[in-house]
Amino acid sequence: MSKEEVVNQLIKTEAELKQTKQVYAEQLAEMELSQVALLEQEQNFREIFNSTYDAIIIHDSATGDIIDVNKTMLRLYGYDDKAEVLQLTSGDISAKDENYTQEKARDLMKQALRSESKTFEWRARKKDGTKFTVEVTLQETSIGDKSRIMATIHDLTPLQKQREALTKSEANYQNLYLMLRRMCDNVEDLLWAKDMNNCYIFANKAMCDKLLCAKSLSEPIGKNDMFFALRERTTHPENPQWHTFGEICRDTDTLVVQNKKTERFDEYGNVRGQFLYLDVFKSPFFDEKGTIIGTVGSGRDVTNEKQLQKEFNQSKELLAKSEAKYRQLAEMATDIILMHSPKGDITYVNKAGLKIVGFKSYPKRHNLFSTIFYRNIIKQ
Repeated sequence: MSKEEVVNQLIKTEAELKQTKQVYAEQLAEMELSQVALLEQEQNFREIFNSTYDAIIIHDSATGDIIDVNKTMLRLYGYDDKAEVLQLTSGDISAKDENYTQEKARDLMKQALRSESKTFEWRARKKDGTKFTVEVTLQETSIGDKSRIMATIHDLTPLQKQREALTKSEANYQNLYLMLRRMCDNVEDLLWAKDMNNCYIFANKAMCDKLLCAKSLSEPIGKNDMFFALRERTTHPENPQWHTFGEICRDTDTLVVQNKKTERFDEYGNVRGQFLYLDVFKSPFFDEKGTIIGTVGSGRDVTNEKQLQKEFNQSKELLAKSEAKYRQLAEMATDIILMHSPKGDITYVNKAGLKIVGFKSYPKRHNLFSTIFYRNIIKQ
């Protein structure tokens, strides 16, 4: 090879080296940019990882070891140093009682590997030993081409407090309801409440027993008076007077809603062949907005009182007739007939007696008439 050819070859080789250097420089610049982008991306994911509301623990799928945690996990469990947590096991941050152990946690991880995800409640333990309830979701994921299990942990302490408050509230409500129920069931008066369709939303024991003939205290709910009336009537179709209550209750309910005020009614009829007379008060049932949502009522059994009143009126009428009869006989008598008080005052005298003293009718002043009457008797 001549000197000229060697020089040309060197020049060509130098040009190729320069071109190769340029390519390498460009590739190196691209790699640096890519590395910066990766670092930025990792930083973004790390910030997201640490800023989530829920705690996150990354486990090795094969061993179950803790290999990473976010800042929320450190705050929730009371740790300051991530390095300290990475030395712990799942059992160390679990309650270790009631089946919340390392072995159980490992078994749940294996189950998560066989399914898409697994969510369950778990009893956890803070660094200071405080136990609390969390909701854990285990899910298999791939990080850096390696199989991992991500545990997302949601603190249920606020929810548990709400549950406890709700349970306490429900218990208080139940106790209040039972107390009111017992109060209503221990009175002899009939008490009830109905909706706008005249169906019962409440009926006390007296109402169920005396009028509705209900099978239980809850049976009236959602039913109306005619349901119970027709049921009783079908038991004695041959006797139209067996049960006549029903329509009258329905009609007075409608009247109370129309008038929007408390009304008093006499409601009566036969219940299972026995006459029942009720002194009833009914009122509109308003909600907190002032809208009528039904009616409330109370009824007092006054059957005995009404019967006694009827007998008294009958006796009074018979007595009046008897008195009129004997008064007529006394007035027709020719002999003097009189009545006087324990003090001696004349309270009644017939016509024969009035004739002696020259009176046409008995005066209002009893004592004056008595003096005149006896004076005339003495003279005669």
